[in-house]
Amino acid sequence: MTALRFAFALLVFFIASALILRDDPARRIADRFVRYQVAFPSEKVFLHLDRPYYSAGETVWFKAYLVDGTNHGVDSASGVLYVELLDAEARQVVQTKTLRVENGYAAGDFLLADTLATGHYQLRAYTNYMRNFGEEFLFTQDFRVFGAQAPAAEPEATGPVDLQFFPEGGQLLPGFDCRVGFKAVGPDGRGVAVRGIVLADDRDTVAAFRSEHLGMGRFSMPVEAGRGYTAVLFNADGARSRQPLPPVQPDGHTLAVDAFGKDAIRVFVFNATPQPAVPRELVLFVQMRGVVCFIAKGNTGRRSFTISVPRAKFPDDGIAHLTLFDDAGNPLAERLVFMRQNRTLKVALQPDKPMYKPREAVKLGLRVTDAEGKPVAGNFSLSVTDAGQVVAEPGARNLVSYLLLSSDLRGNVEQPGHYFDLNNPDAALHLDLLMMTQGWRRFVWKEVLADSLPKPRFLMERGLSVTGSVLRPNGKPFEKKVGLTLMAKTRNALPAFATGEADTDGRFGFYGLTFADTTTLLVQAVAGKGNREGVIRFDPFVAPPPGPGRGAFDPLPLSAGVMDEYRRRSDEARAIERQLRLNQATLLQGVTVKAKKEDPLASRRIYGEPAATLKVDQINSAGALSVLDILRGRVAGVSVNGSFPAYSVTVRGISSLNARSEPLFLLDGMPADLQAILTIPVADVEQIDVLKGPEAAIFGSRGGNGVIAVLTKRGGADGNNSALKAPGVEQMQLPGFAPVREFYAPKYDQPRPEHVRPDFRATLHWAPFVQTDTEGNAIVQFFASDAATTLRLDVQGSRPLGNVGVGEAMFRVEP
Repeated sequence: MTALRFAFALLVFFIASALILRDDPARRIADRFVRYQVAFPSEKVFLHLDRPYYSAGETVWFKAYLVDGTNHGVDSASGVLYVELLDAEARQVVQTKTLRVENGYAAGDFLLADTLATGHYQLRAYTNYMRNFGEEFLFTQDFRVFGAQAPAAEPEATGPVDLQFFPEGGQLLPGFDCRVGFKAVGPDGRGVAVRGIVLADDRDTVAAFRSEHLGMGRFSMPVEAGRGYTAVLFNADGARSRQPLPPVQPDGHTLAVDAFGKDAIRVFVFNATPQPAVPRELVLFVQMRGVVCFIAKGNTGRRSFTISVPRAKFPDDGIAHLTLFDDAGNPLAERLVFMRQNRTLKVALQPDKPMYKPREAVKLGLRVTDAEGKPVAGNFSLSVTDAGQVVAEPGARNLVSYLLLSSDLRGNVEQPGHYFDLNNPDAALHLDLLMMTQGWRRFVWKEVLADSLPKPRFLMERGLSVTGSVLRPNGKPFEKKVGLTLMAKTRNALPAFATGEADTDGRFGFYGLTFADTTTLLVQAVAGKGNREGVIRFDPFVAPPPGPGRGAFDPLPLSAGVMDEYRRRSDEARAIERQLRLNQATLLQGVTVKAKKEDPLASRRIYGEPAATLKVDQINSAGALSVLDILRGRVAGVSVNGSFPAYSVTVRGISSLNARSEPLFLLDGMPADLQAILTIPVADVEQIDVLKGPEAAIFGSRGGNGVIAVLTKRGGADGNNSALKAPGVEQMQLPGFAPVREFYAPKYDQPRPEHVRPDFRATLHWAPFVQTDTEGNAIVQFFASDAATTLRLDVQGSRPLGNVGVGEAMFRVEP
C-alpha cells in the first residue's frame, strides 16, 4: 500500500471518529469499516480500445488505466498488468501479455491471427493483487472479430421474460406505501419493455406499472400485513403471465431515498417492529468507494424519521452506499444512490479546419479543464476511426462510466454511457432506476464486520517476480541457512544477478524484476558451506480461470452497407499485406545463411570468448583431487597455491578493484564460492574457462580479480552431455514485459514508395499517451486517408490525482 493510500486511510479514520462518540455502535461500525479498507485497498483497471470490432489479421490497440479504487488517482502500487485475449464463446485464453505499468498507465496491442474464426472475443485485464477478489472484479471488454467466413446472422433468442422486483431498502413492510423497482430481461439478457398490474390476493388491483428504460421502472403500492401480491404481465402477443412479488415481512426496517434534492438527499427510515420499552438505536452509515461520508443516528421510538445528507459530504461523482444498522451492528436495509457532483473533466477536441481533403494533414487541438474551468494536466488516449466503417455502439462503456458506475455494480450494465450523456434529459431518473435494480458487489458487510480479517493471498507486484521453494531431497526444509543466487540472461543484454535466502520453510522469492523480453533465469541454492543437494521448484503462474461469460452480446448497430464497406476495405488491406510478405519471401530466396556451429555449452557461457579454455580429459585430470589441481600450471597467468582443501588462487595480469585477491568463481554460469567449486568431482567437469581484463568486465567489480568458470558435464550413460543439470541449480523461462509497438500512421508530406498503396484504414490514428500541459492543452497531428468520409475522434483519460473525462468530435473528409 502506498504512502498516499495510508495517509488517506488515516484521514478517513479521523473523520469517522470525529462524527461519532466513542464506544457506541456507530463507532464500532466505522472502526471495522476503516480497518477493512486499510487491509484491502482496491484497484481498478480499464482498457480503452481503438474500436469495437475487428477483422482477423488486424491489430487491437489499447491503453490501460490502472487507478486506486478509492479516489481514482493513478495507481503507483502495482507495476505489472496481465492482459489476456479470450475466445468468449469457448472461454479459452488465446494470447497473454504482461505489461509494465508506469505512473498508472500502460499501452499494448494484440495482433489477431489471420486464421482467427469469426466470433465473440474478450480482453481481460488484472493485476496480481486483484486476483484476491474473484473473477467478477477483473476488467473485461467484449468485442467481435470477423474472420474469413461471413458473419452469420445471430439467432434471435426466444423464451419467457425474466421479471424481477426489488422493494426499495430490501423488503416489503406492512403499514407503509412501499416503492418497488423492477427490471424485465429478455432471453438474450437485455432489458425489454413491459407493462402490467399488481394484484393483492389475486383480486384487488393496487398498482400499475410500465417500464421506463431498458426494461426498468418503479411504482408505489400500499402494503398490508397478511396479504400476498402478484404481478400480472401483459405480453406483446396478448398473453398474460404472473409473477409473485417478494413476501411481506411481519416486521423489520426499510428506507427510501429522494435522490434529486439540489443541496441534499433525503433518507426516509421506516420502522415496522413492535415498540420496545426502551427504543433501540439505529445507525445510518453512508460511504462512497471506501470513504466514510456521513453517519447519523435515530431510534425505534418512532415509526419513521427523515435524515438529510448534504451533497457536500460526498467527495466525487459515483455510487453512494447507504446502510441502516441496528445497535448490534447488524445491517437492516440498504440503498444505492448515484451522486452526480459534476466533477468529471471537460474534454474538448478542435480540428484546425472544419473539413479536409484525402491524405491532408490534420492538426487537432485537445483542451482539458476541471469542473471549475481550470486547466488540467493529464494523460489521455486518442482514437481516430473512419465512421463509414466503424459505427459507435449506443451508450458504449468508457473510462468515466466504468470507473464511476459499472465497476461497483454486480452483473452487466447495459449501455452504461447512456447515463452520462449530457444531452439526455432523463439520465438522472434512469440512473436512479438502475440503482434500485442493480446489485452492489464491492463487499459484503459480514466480511467487513468480522472479528478478524484474512491476509491477502496475492500481493501487489512492483515488478516481475519469481517465487518457489528449495527443500532437501526428502522434501523437508534444510536446517542450515540456504543462500540463493539468481542469474537472469536476456538476449542481447548483459546478465543480471541477485542474491537472497530461503526462509525456515524453504520458501524464497525474487521481486521487482524488470525484463523486456523472455528471459532465462537460473537459480542456485547452497545450504550451509557448500551443500548443493537442494531441490528447487518454481511456483507456476496460474491465471484465473475464465468465468462463465455474460451471455448474449449487444447487437452491433451496423447496416448491411456499412458492414459490406468495412469487410471489403479490410479484405483489401489484408490482401496487400499478404502480397508484401510474399514479395519479401521471394527476395530472400537463394540467400545463403552462414553461422557457427551451436556450442552446447553456450547457454551456460553468459560471457564472450574467454582468455583461456582448458578442456578436461582423463589425462589432465588424473590424480587431481579438485578442479584447482587440474588448473594448476596449465593456464598462463593463473596461480594456484596450497593443497586440498586449503587453496589460494590469483589471476595475474589484472588490477584488483577490491581488497580481496580471489577471483570470481562461476559454476555452470552461476556465481559460487570456492568451497562449492571444491565439492565438484573432477570427473564431472567438462571444461574450465578463465576470464580477465575486458572478458571479465561484464561482471563489474565482482570480476575485477578475474573469473574462473567451471562448466560441468550434463548427461548420463548414453554420453548426452546436455540433459543433466548441475546439482543445486534450476532454470526457467520468464516471460518479460511485452514491448510497446508504435502505431503505424503514414506521413503523406514525405513521398515514400509505399504511399502508392490505397489507404482505407478503419483506424487512422491511435495515440495512447497524449499529455496535456499545465495549461490543459495538447496538439496531435496525423493524416487523413483516401476515403471521403466522416472521422470520429474518441479521447479518454485522467489526471494523476483522480478525476476522469471523455470527449468526442467528428469532422468530414471530402475530395
